[in-house]
Amino acid sequence: MTTAQEHFEVGQALFERYKALQERVGADWTTGARQAARALLLSIAARYRAAIAAGHPRADGLAWSVDTVTGWAEDHAIWIAFDLTAPEGVS
Repeated sequence: MTTAQEHFEVGQALFERYKALQERVGADWTTGARQAARALLLSIAARYRAAIAAGHPRADGLAWSVDTVTGWAEDHAIWIAFDLTAPEGVS
């Protein structure tokens, strides 16, 4: 069984991957990069939720983090939808 700390550590490692993706992309987000970012953010939120459910001592802070990264994932979803539906030449 995975412990609260293990879930937290996996979430942290995923967040480091997200930050590395942000650095690589800079200001030139493509639909694919946004999809990868969204997937990472949703995975982070899932791991932090699991850590909270398993009784992690920083549950309050993790709950805030879940809300934050979920919001960022929703922002990426909006941009993905725009990218896929925008007329040619509109960005």
